[in-house]
Amino acid sequence: MAVYTVHIPAGLSGSSLALGERAEFVADKFCWPALFFALLWMIWHRMWWVLAGYLVVTVTVAGMANLIGVNETAIAWISLAAMLLFASEAASLRRWSLSMKGYRLVAVVTGHNRDDCERRFFDDWVPQAPV
Repeated sequence: MAVYTVHIPAGLSGSSLALGERAEFVADKFCWPALFFALLWMIWHRMWWVLAGYLVVTVTVAGMANLIGVNETAIAWISLAAMLLFASEAASLRRWSLSMKGYRLVAVVTGHNRDDCERRFFDDWVPQAPV
């Protein structure tokens, strides 16, 4: 079962046809691309504040570990833990980033996959054409 949150820019109404082009669906699950390609994933989603924070934390932790003389094995385990934490919270960070850009949460939809969730959302939000 897939769970997605749906976000739209604050200026759009629920029945607007522009909704289909501007709606953002965020999966509520572990994000594998964010685990393996964190920097590229943040750039792809234009999460500039999250990227800045990620870089600051990464450089600070690496500098502190080097300063106090932590061995390389411990640094590798710390890095792995940080990567896993980031990938598990990537969806929440994306939702936060969208809210900072003026998007608002309008729905939570469930379905078998993303296409099913999109269909369920738009069936409820876009007015049906008369038969």
